[in-house]
Amino acid sequence: MKNLISIFISGILLFILAGCGGTGYSYLKVDRGIKQSLRLLLEKNKTTSAVAINSPFKIESSGTSFGPKIIKIEVNSNSIIIDGNSYGARVKIIPENQRFTISGIEYRGNLILYCEDGKFNAVEDFSIEEYLYGVVGMEMSGNCPIEALKAQAVAARTFSYYEAEIRHTKEYDIDNLLQSQAFSGTSSENPNSIEAVNQTSGEVMKYNGSVIFAAFSANCGGYTEDNKEVFGIQLPYLQAVPCTFCKRYPNASWQDEISSDHIIASLRKKGIDIYNINAIEINDTSITGRVKQVSLLTDRGNIRITTNELRLAVGSNKLKSARFTVRTRGNTMIFTGKGWGHGVGMCQDGADGMARNGNSYRRILSRYYIGVEIGPK
Repeated sequence: MKNLISIFISGILLFILAGCGGTGYSYLKVDRGIKQSLRLLLEKNKTTSAVAINSPFKIESSGTSFGPKIIKIEVNSNSIIIDGNSYGARVKIIPENQRFTISGIEYRGNLILYCEDGKFNAVEDFSIEEYLYGVVGMEMSGNCPIEALKAQAVAARTFSYYEAEIRHTKEYDIDNLLQSQAFSGTSSENPNSIEAVNQTSGEVMKYNGSVIFAAFSANCGGYTEDNKEVFGIQLPYLQAVPCTFCKRYPNASWQDEISSDHIIASLRKKGIDIYNINAIEINDTSITGRVKQVSLLTDRGNIRITTNELRLAVGSNKLKSARFTVRTRGNTMIFTGKGWGHGVGMCQDGADGMARNGNSYRRILSRYYIGVEIGPK
């Protein structure tokens, strides 16, 4: 999850803990046969916004039709105000062409606005397959082989159902603000991402009848990681497995020089009150060689932190993975590592490599997710 995930987002662990051993029941509602409706939270705690709609549209509660235009959204006394008219605490806007633009991003489907604590939130109401058009297009290049994109589509669909079961609220199924999967409306779609989603329509991965936590990352550096080492929960289908298919990709090996000043400033923002750092020492590693804990040799003594904490502080684009060594040179820490991301589940570069070697999307998925079944939700 090139943005997932950096799945080191702290809140994601909560839903993993809640989701293990679940029933597999989905809150997503059936709509038009195999297509499942999805409500995606786009904006939160807004007091004003502008929405561009380039086709005729209706406001559900009024039944009145309007021409294409930009509408102004406000909130007053727990009521949505559209172009000066009050429509109550919840309103659905239904564009004829199923397109609307908010904050410069075009989305599919209908727009739901609802009041909460004197402000309003915006929710995209469309199908999960339409959501995946954009997710697959953001998570993997459209130039990847179709079998790799199909593997990504099934993994992303599975993850979406899993997340919806945990994140579900009365008003939305998935919170896009958490960026659990990369998504940026229609701009992230491409013909191949759409084709991959359509060819795998409705397919998910299950283990013992339940939808799995289908983690994925950009590049595993030659070996994926056991889920327990990263997220603290033993999952039989997320074991460490060798991956020989990602080694020729740019992020399989990397080196980055990070100034001590940047590390200090980043850690101070996270509440670690230091003013000088002399070295970083590795304390503990997983069986695959990923660093679990480091010691910071600082002016305040020896401070131990997890690698996740360090990556979140200095930036996962700089410290690309937990599989690294580190040495000091003057006022700089030189990190040499392998892979990009947490390493759990499907390696996206590995999936691309497997597809280029003639492997099907089902074979790709079975390599990274042990013992799962692939089929309809």
